[in-house]
This record gives sequence, structure tokens and C-alpha cells, in this order.
Amino acid sequence: MRLFILFFLLISSVNAQSTFQNIEYNFEDFAELPREQIYTHINKSTFITGEYIWFKTYAISRDTKETSTRTSNIYCVLTDNEDKVISQKMIMGINGVSNGQIATDSTFKSGDYTLKTYTNWTNNFKDEYVHYQAKIKIINPLEKSFDKSLKSNKTIDLQLLPESGHFLANVNNKVGIIAKDSLGRAVSDLRVRLFKNETQISEITLNDKGINIFEVTPDKSSNYSAKYSYGGTDFIVGFPETDFQGVLLHFDNKEELKVEIKTNPNTLSIIKRQPFKLTIHNSVDLISYEFNFQDNLNQQFKLSKADLFSGINIITLFDSQGKAIAERMIFNYDGLDISTIENKIINKKNDSIEIKLPFKKLINTDFSSLSASVLPSETKSYNHHENLLSSILLSPYIRGAIENANYYFNDISKEKKIELDNLLLTQGWSRYDWQTIFNNPPEMTEEFEYGINYRLSSNSDKNETFLIYPNFNTKSEILEIPPNQFVEKVGFFPINDEKLRIGKREKNSLIGKSNLVVDFYPNRIPELNSTEESISTFNSNQLTNQIAYEPLTSLDNLQKLDEVKIVKTKEYTRIEKLQNKTLGKIFDFDEDMKRSYRTFAQFISSHGYYVENIKGVRGENTPGITTFIIETRNPVSINGTKEPRIFLNGAYLVDYNFLNEFSMRDVDYVEVNKGGIGEGIRAGAGVIRIYTDTNKKPPLTPKISFSEYNIPLSYNQPKQYYAPKFKSNQSQFFKEYGVIDWQPNLKVKNGFITFKIPTQNYPIKIFIEGVVKTKSLVSEIIEIN
Repeated sequence: MRLFILFFLLISSVNAQSTFQNIEYNFEDFAELPREQIYTHINKSTFITGEYIWFKTYAISRDTKETSTRTSNIYCVLTDNEDKVISQKMIMGINGVSNGQIATDSTFKSGDYTLKTYTNWTNNFKDEYVHYQAKIKIINPLEKSFDKSLKSNKTIDLQLLPESGHFLANVNNKVGIIAKDSLGRAVSDLRVRLFKNETQISEITLNDKGINIFEVTPDKSSNYSAKYSYGGTDFIVGFPETDFQGVLLHFDNKEELKVEIKTNPNTLSIIKRQPFKLTIHNSVDLISYEFNFQDNLNQQFKLSKADLFSGINIITLFDSQGKAIAERMIFNYDGLDISTIENKIINKKNDSIEIKLPFKKLINTDFSSLSASVLPSETKSYNHHENLLSSILLSPYIRGAIENANYYFNDISKEKKIELDNLLLTQGWSRYDWQTIFNNPPEMTEEFEYGINYRLSSNSDKNETFLIYPNFNTKSEILEIPPNQFVEKVGFFPINDEKLRIGKREKNSLIGKSNLVVDFYPNRIPELNSTEESISTFNSNQLTNQIAYEPLTSLDNLQKLDEVKIVKTKEYTRIEKLQNKTLGKIFDFDEDMKRSYRTFAQFISSHGYYVENIKGVRGENTPGITTFIIETRNPVSINGTKEPRIFLNGAYLVDYNFLNEFSMRDVDYVEVNKGGIGEGIRAGAGVIRIYTDTNKKPPLTPKISFSEYNIPLSYNQPKQYYAPKFKSNQSQFFKEYGVIDWQPNLKVKNGFITFKIPTQNYPIKIFIEGVVKTKSLVSEIIEIN
């Protein structure tokens, strides 16, 4: 009989080993695809129609903790409270960061909206929260529908949640209490009395997060309950059902992590010498420990913080059959790469304030990208419950929403670490369900996207040569396509309403329209394929009608300046008058100028531009296509386009080949704006405007020597921020709902981020999010009095 028992135990041990190996193999499959975690910093959470919603998105690779360079296509979708799409766009991610804006106008109804940001790659993880979504509130002053006060009713949701999910008889149990009102907000300072049968055994008060912890050793024959009063009414809540048999996890998370696996005498005889496995994972990596119960009712592990993952640790207990029977989340602050701001330096300069924020122990960095929202210190319009740290390090692992998740990562203290540990005790099992890990790991159905790809298909039975004209982010290119074949191009970055222009070499070596078929991918914004969500703002009292009667100045009107008439005694020449109207330089083509510069190429090459008439592509031997090349030596776009924008009599020249041997004989004057100042982002390589003499014969009409192809999906170009004007920036309304500045592209230089804001005569708050050193996260709130 004893031999049989030993043989049975041996077989059980071998089977358990195989089962435990499957746990690790399945986890490796589950974690194989890298997660790209998205966070979006929105400049406010409450907007008045007429304002822009300004935002910056950060994509962080969860495996490396660095900004993601794999994806350039960031999708931004704004939906109303019925999940109807109100606005959608694609913005360009460069080194894992991107910024954009969404305009609101009078067609927006007052109410709650949701901004969702994601990538095509995130759609591989429909059961996970790797995208980002935040609720915002929009107020239309012309409506009164928002003039309602949402109040919680007189009932609350109070739950008693035993640590690791079990309430086990005859064992000391740690139990969390969490209370929320009908709007999902924490019920703070609630007094709760605990009873065994009809005898009070303890009394605790919930903290300002509506949470507290107590310990109790239940027996199977007694009834346990919690009693409290709320809104003048008494309530009773029963404890979880007491288990007669079972195993639970107990944690003491202090300087080191003490892990106890507890059972009771009723269970020990059943599980004695059976193998168990304790795993610790963070959705990327997994470590494990195996043990069995001997004659003791508990097993103990002591783990230093260095033995744990930085950030979240999901600790799961498996029985000998490979079944997950208990789980608890622990957060480890040690080893987190967080950069902090030491203090602030404020300098008043004329009508602005220079703000310098030094980073602790950070002098130089190869990469930094931060965003800052500057608001009055009394603001009520910045109620985001997430910041970059909580969104990357905590929320993806929690089921449901966390009220004020950012609280645990602002001014981190010993008390906040304890409060977060208590919160995690009440959360129970993590968002990462083991049935999904075992049976339904994510599959790569979607790819990382870097730009727009397109296919050029030829229907010709001849070999043909084509010229692809430059766009803002791409240079010109000559290519050959064999008969009835196609060529695929990748990494195309069109912005706004740009078109793809392609010309074909004709028999006379000139360029004509192409006959290619062009297919683009992606050609639409994909839907977000996720069942998981996190709500970063909770319902609260709606705003009162004071907002409706202090409207924002129309943003359209902000751009209209009153005409100022200046009376001077001096008589201006025609050229002086022209010069006063432009930021560029005016060149008057009198007879001397026309003798000096016979062609446009001769003139412009003497004024800071490289010009060449070439056949084929420079450095190649492709003959037959004469192309007019003009470049500045100071490219500004990501792919280095150097081509300025050229206009003839106010009309943009889409085909610069028209300028081959362009005579300056009939030119009146030329305006050269080398920096493109005042001309928009497309003018980074400069703007040249040619005006002919209206008293002479009209210039030749440029021949359109290409075909244009509409691009179905292009990048939305970031606008330059400007603050909307309120009726008064001294009113209480402005102090609560106004905006001062938005800085989406801050960099660390010599250990500082530096920027200027208009002079203010009241305290302000600066909400800063970002990344430095490619992987060090920043979430700071700076107050300036």
C-alpha cells in the first residue's frame, strides 16, 4: 500500500511538472507579440464650443519601455455618448510621439465625448487595453441642456473583497472594503462597523479613496456583516461566503515582499505533498516558484524588490492541475525610470514670463519630447484621471476604471505606496485572464504601419519610364515599370489634401500624363477592435448656466484684425509698398536686372537656391526626361524635402518643368521668402512668387505634364497653437475654464525645458507629460504663484 502511494505521488509529480511547463510555454506564446501602449495628453477635459481640443500622443513599447519607432500612423477618433463618430483623423508619429488638434464648433451638442487613440497594431489585442481613450466634456453655450446637476442617489455600492479572492475559514484573512456612489465616485470617510453574528468586532473608516483594509479569522458556523449609514439610511452588507476548504495568498508589501500561501487543517490533509506553482508576470516576462505543503499550514517566500519587476507584478497561484486558484497584484515602485523636476526658475521678460524647469540629474539627452498644458490654478477643466505614468504602468493591468489613478504617481510618498497596495487588494484578478492566456493568445492579423504604401500598376505591353513628382515629405523619383507589371512604394507621408503626381516619358522625351492604376494602403481609418476600455474621467456635477452667458469669442473672428490706417508724410515707392506687405524680399526687375539675369534659373541660383536642368536622376543614367530641379540647402521635413513652393501670378506651379529656360523678360518683380515665414508648414523650404508685367503679353500657360491621383487617407497636419480669447481673463469663469497656453513639443536642453507664456497676474498650473532619454517617463504638476 505504501509503495502504491509513493508511485501515485511520483506520477502526480511528473504530471504536475508537465502541466507547469505548459503554463510557461503558453505564457511565452501569449507574450510573443510586443505591446505598443498608447497614452494621449489632452490639454483639458472640459471644452467650450469654438475651442480646439489639443492633444499629444505617446506610443511606448511595453517590452523595452522605450518610445515606439515601429508605427507612424496614429488614429484619433472622437465619438459622442452614443459612440457615433464625430471626427476622425490620422496623425504622424515620429519616434513614438505625435500631436494634433480637433476643432469644435456650434454643431457640437453639449455632453460627454470620448477621444480614442490607437494604431493598427493595437488591433491585434482585442482583449487588452493597449489603446487609449478618455472622456471629455463639451459645452455648447447656445444650449441649456447641460444646465442640469447630476447628483448621486442615496445608495452606494460597498463591497468586501478578500485578498486573492478567497474568504477561508479558520485562517487570518485580509479583507478590503471599497465604496462608490451611484456616479462611480469614491465615498470618503464612511464609517463601517463589522459584526460577527450580532456582536460588533471592529469599526473602520474609509479613506478619501473610499478604501480601507481589515483582518479577521472567520469560522464556518458564524455570520459576518458590515453596517453603515449613508444619506440618513442604515445599510447591511454580508461578508463573502466562508470557504470550508481552500488556499489563499497573503502579502506584506513593505521594504521587501513577504508572500504567504495559507491553508487550514480541513484542506491540508487533501493537498499535502501536492505540488503548487507561484508565478509572477507583468504581461511581458514571467518568473515562477514551485513548492508543496508538508506538515505546515503555510508556505512563505521573501522577495526583495530587486527580485520583482518594476511596476506591476501579477502573482498567481496554480494547483497541481495547472488551474489558477488565487491571484493578487503588487506594484513595485523600485527601479522605475521616472524623471522629476527639481524646482522652477521664473523670469519676467517684457510682456511674457520665461519658465525654466530643471530635471534632476539630467543634463543632456539624445531624445526628449514633452507636452505642457498651462491653465489658471483654479481650473475645473482639467479632470483627467490618468497621466502618462498611470496609463503606462497601472491601468492596462486593472479591470475597469480607477478614479484618480494619476494620484499614485504625483509626489510619490510612502503613504501613497500603501494606498496603492490597498487599492490593488480590492481589484482582485488582473485584466489578464488565464483562460485567454492558455487558449486564445493574440494572433498577428494586423501589421505595424509606417507611412502610406501604394502600388503602381501598368496596363501597357511596353516598358515605360515615369516621373513621380515631389511632395512635402518626399523627393522626386524616376522609375521604370516592365510591361503589365507593378511597382510597390512604401513609406509615403502625404499631408492634408496633397495629391500624388505622376508623369510618363513621351516619345519626344517630354513628360505627359501617366496611365497607371494606383492603389493605396491604408486607405481608410480602421475601427478600434477592442472589448476593453478605461475611462479617464468620471461623471460629476454638470456645469451651471453661468457658462452659457459668458461665451467664448468666435475663433474665426480671432484671426481677423482691425484695419489700421497709418498716415505718413513720406511718399512710398511702389517697391517699398510691396516690401511692406510681405516678410520676403522684393526684387524689382528693371532693365538692369533683366540684363543680369536672362532666365529664372540664373536669377534664383544667385539668391540661395541650387538649380539644375537634368536628364534622368542625378547619379543615374536614365536618359530622356528633362527635369527642372530647385532646392534649398535647409530641409525641414522628416524625409528632407528641399523644394520651395513657387507661384506664378498667385497660382501655385504644380509642375516646375515649366520653369526650364523661363525668360525673365516680362517679369515685373519677384518675392523671395527663404524661410517661408508666415506661409505655413509646407513652406519650410521657402516660397518664391513671380509676378509678370500686366502691361505686356501674358505669360505662357504652364502645361500640365502629369496625372494627379487622390490620396484617400493622409496625415492631418498639426496647427500652430493659439489661445482662444475669452470675454475677460480676470473673471471667475476664465479662472475655472479658461486656457493660457499649450506647448506640445518641448525638448530638454542643458538639463532644462524652457518656454514662455504671456504675463499673468494670477497663479497658474502647468501639467507636464513626456519622455526623456527614450524611456524615462515624466508626469509633473507645477504650480506658479
